[in-house]
Amino acid sequence: MVEGRRTPHVACWPFRYEFWRGKTRGHSRGPKHSLPIRRIRGAYYSRPGWNVTAFLTQPVKDSGHIDSEDHSTTFWGIYATHYFDAPHTLGLDLYYLGIHREDGKYASGSGDEHRHTLGAREFGAWNHWDLEGEQVLQVGSFGNETILAWTAAINAGYTWDTTWSPRLGLKAGATSGDNNPNDGRLGTFDALYFKSGYFNDASLNSGLRIS
Repeated sequence: MVEGRRTPHVACWPFRYEFWRGKTRGHSRGPKHSLPIRRIRGAYYSRPGWNVTAFLTQPVKDSGHIDSEDHSTTFWGIYATHYFDAPHTLGLDLYYLGIHREDGKYASGSGDEHRHTLGAREFGAWNHWDLEGEQVLQVGSFGNETILAWTAAINAGYTWDTTWSPRLGLKAGATSGDNNPNDGRLGTFDALYFKSGYFNDASLNSGLRIS
């Protein structure tokens, strides 16, 4: 995908490839939770102030073989970034991610899962301040249950222009869960292929299928 293109660009990679977008809670790259794939079909569009990527793919199984696609899982989406200034320090991400698992597994059991993720991420830096916020909503179906889940986070800070550039920051987040496996509604938020350090450096707690 080439940043300088001003028209849609379609590409197909017939090999194992590691794919990620942005810093989102809904999908991003991490040491143990990146998305290795063998084939990806995607389109990329860029113009001043805008970048848009759309993709459709199937992950590979973690077996060490290059030809071991996981046909039980399909992952697709569209990710758009709009910059409000030329230095690209103030912007907005809007994205949709869809996933189909033939055998999804949660505390309430296993079943066919269709999950749709809608998210927005705001980011900016001015003077010595920086701010990042994100809100995500998930809907869909899991077996005979309906999916309704969410998460939200904020990360703000101030950096001093001195030796070592010390930063004082505040990070907070909230994620929905499911406290009744028999009510016909799944409230568990699934971070899909989350970035390990996004939630905490040790990854002892994350938004991945909290019940």
